[in-house]
Amino acid sequence: MVTGVGLVCALGIGTEESWKNLLAGVSGIGPITHFDTTDFDCKIAGEVKNFDPFVWIEKKELKKMGRFIQIALAGADFAVRQAQWKPEQSDLDEVGVYIASGIGGFDIIEREHIKLTSGGPGKISPFFIPSAIVNLASGHISIRYGARGPNSATATACSASAHSIGDSFKIIERGAAEMMICGGTEATITPMGVGGFAAMRALSTRNDDPATASRPFDRDRDGFVVGEGCGILILESLEHAQKRNAPIVAEIVGYGMSGDAYHITQPGGNGDGAFRVMRAALKDAKLSPDDIGYVNAHGTSTPIGDAIETRAIEAAVWRARDWQEAAGEFDEIHDGTFARRRGRAGSRHQRAGAARWNFAADDQSIQCRSRMRFRLRAESCAEGDSGLRAFEFVWVWRDECGADFQTLDGEVSAKIFCKPGFSAGISLQKTKMPA
Repeated sequence: MVTGVGLVCALGIGTEESWKNLLAGVSGIGPITHFDTTDFDCKIAGEVKNFDPFVWIEKKELKKMGRFIQIALAGADFAVRQAQWKPEQSDLDEVGVYIASGIGGFDIIEREHIKLTSGGPGKISPFFIPSAIVNLASGHISIRYGARGPNSATATACSASAHSIGDSFKIIERGAAEMMICGGTEATITPMGVGGFAAMRALSTRNDDPATASRPFDRDRDGFVVGEGCGILILESLEHAQKRNAPIVAEIVGYGMSGDAYHITQPGGNGDGAFRVMRAALKDAKLSPDDIGYVNAHGTSTPIGDAIETRAIEAAVWRARDWQEAAGEFDEIHDGTFARRRGRAGSRHQRAGAARWNFAADDQSIQCRSRMRFRLRAESCAEGDSGLRAFEFVWVWRDECGADFQTLDGEVSAKIFCKPGFSAGISLQKTKMPA
């Protein structure tokens, strides 16, 4: 059971502020301020603005933490508060932590390397390693709340946070914990982070229009926008949540994993890995494609990635729903089936997508007032592939809840697809309490 959601991202500090800005159509993407971008082709990112770590962390502790850890502690606080959980409510041997990150303290690595090259090894901080390594986000959160149960971290690139959530679900399912604080955190808006992705030609260079730079599945997409932030979920067994009368938001019902075994940075050409992970999540949840009301896409905004993901989603979800008939109605708007995001922060994307759906599930009136619509069009997402449909996204703001909006009444498949070949899929649904 999902009982708490904590968000710190480019849209806001805190779940409510982030959600409010998302509904208002605010873009968190803007010019990079963390460093001088004069010599960089990409000059935009989704920075967390006005983040004050001293709200959550004592000054003497701050030097032991990279920015990704600082943000994770703030996100955990928001999640715990929404879940209305206090450590004394639980057997802390049964409470675990599982926080992912794509790379950890990139800011710290760069800072300490500069010290090494300019002043020698004697200038390196003794806190360099513990402030940079991926597992210390989980470590600091477990120390803060006294959580002595399963403690882990993963660094499977863009699938890392989906893996942390799915693995936490399985940890609770097999009885190894009653509650897990899980999700992911990322802070890679640094010269090496941005420069490295730019060297791969993966980043958008739409510097003159940051708000529209991230445009997955769009004909004119030119890469993703790097971001930073965290998304933390509180997962509990039903019995644990009921025992403390927790506010249950949603239920995770399935999880799948797969690998492409294909290439170090590109997904398999036919989308097989993404297709198999969606199928695995559906199988684990005992759902069929007809049960799915929403797909949360990875959508890297890259020409290759989006094309391959489109094939996978078509095969796993829409082909079973008479895709050809639906695709023929090119002027028809189909609601509530597909989601994109505004910017990207590696591992942060998956749990942000899961967190946004969970928050929507708990506030249907808000979700109904702001919906993303898309039009299907008979146009190839990849040159020369005439059988592939692309998507033109249209934001539609509504003042009233439409009676035809049904997404949150059914299940949702939050499918996450990762470029280096790691895929993770999670199926969530509105909680169905036993009679």
